Amino acid sequence: MNRRRLTIKTVVKTCHSKRFSVEGIEVMEKILLKEKHLDLYLNSLFQTQLTCTEIDLEALVMGYLITSGIIKDIRQVKSLEFLGDEVWITAAVDPMENSMPAGPSELLFSARGILENIQRFYQEAYMHKKTGAVHKCFLCDGEGMLYSADDMSRHNTVDKVIGMAALKRINLKKTYLIFTGRVPMDLMEKLVYAQIPMIVARSYPTLDALRLAREHHITLAGNAAVDGFQVYTGEERIIFDLADRKEEILHY
Repeated sequence: MNRRRLTIKTVVKTCHSKRFSVEGIEVMEKILLKEKHLDLYLNSLFQTQLTCTEIDLEALVMGYLITSGIIKDIRQVKSLEFLGDEVWITAAVDPMENSMPAGPSELLFSARGILENIQRFYQEAYMHKKTGAVHKCFLCDGEGMLYSADDMSRHNTVDKVIGMAALKRINLKKTYLIFTGRVPMDLMEKLVYAQIPMIVARSYPTLDALRLAREHHITLAGNAAVDGFQVYTGEERIIFDLADRKEEILHY
């Protein structure tokens, strides 16, 4: 499939606005996103419509199929064709088999490595800061960041990095996510289906997401900052090795 590779800079536009405040009226510039509405057809039947940012669409679709429990392996996908605002997918699926898989691996992650990836994450999340409308997600392993994705939807960023990894046959059980949004239950379900053992979010989880994380033995962390993060469940998966980095972190 040959598709023009778009970047986040090609799907935004600078617009002018006027800010009304007690100080008066000020003309301002703001970067706004273009939307893409993508209709998914699975085995000739309409599946869903994804509202997204028009970059990394193949990865988005593959990730969506995995994190929705539709497929377990991308080898089940026989064909995938983009036709304008539609994507037509032929896949070997059993609609009766979409149960959540068993819990993820017992792999351990270094707190030092997690914090280094968080620091890089915030350095690269410039469009999130500039627009206030672009979410970002990193897929990491014990060696560092593997894949990065941007989208107007936080759920789509997760699907995109999972799709990127699946297309390269990466073992998702050995990875974790760093993510700009909060963590509701439907996003935690994506980790369960993909069998990803940990997520580190900029914001906070819901109680339902926390319950699901505990049920499936997923490490759930939030309030991620350059000097630390808050773990709600699954702390046994993290090796604490930050004591000797306190001064370095404080001066970051």
